[in-house]
Amino acid sequence: MKNKKILSCILLIIFCVTLNVLLFSVDKKSNFYSLNNEQNSISVMVYDDTEEDYIKQNNIPGGNYELNTTLSYCENSGVIQNYDNQLGKVTTLIEGQDRCYFYFDEVATAGEQILELSPSGLN
Repeated sequence: MKNKKILSCILLIIFCVTLNVLLFSVDKKSNFYSLNNEQNSISVMVYDDTEEDYIKQNNIPGGNYELNTTLSYCENSGVIQNYDNQLGKVTTLIEGQDRCYFYFDEVATAGEQILELSPSGLN
């Protein structure tokens, strides 16, 4: 009888520890931020040549933009994993709640690069 009580107590302790680990551990999860910012957990900044500064936007840009990995960050150790400029989505790996700041720069197209490199005055 005494052995059954000890075994029951050990099993109960193992169950409680396992349950505690499952309930209170914070798993990292991937978040896919796209064109809307419903969670208000991101800030999108896009460089504007006319202002010569980053301007806050409501949408993640797609197309001729690249994520500025030097300036972009998350406050609580989240990791920015990927930017898909075709879909206008950024993937991050976060733990718990976080706020991420994404900075985007426009990428010059091939035609714009040729114009920038050609000497002035030539046609």
